[in-house]
Amino acid sequence: RPFYVNAPLRDSNFRWKSVDRCTHQAGAIYELLNAKDAIIVDHPDCEHDFPDEQRQRAYQIIDAALKSKPATR
Repeated sequence: RPFYVNAPLRDSNFRWKSVDRCTHQAGAIYELLNAKDAIIVDHPDCEHDFPDEQRQRAYQIIDAALKSKPATR
């Protein structure tokens, strides 16, 4: 499953470097599952916000995930 994070550089509520550390750790698991590219992190240069560019990207990721066929095991 894709995992998208919008972590603005000047957010006063969350630290973007912490997001990078967490997603780096999760990336090891995604890599084991051959899905390293499924973790997407954006760092817009803004305060606590969800800019249009990141919002549109999130919508595209959600749309693609909902339209994809489940993997068979």
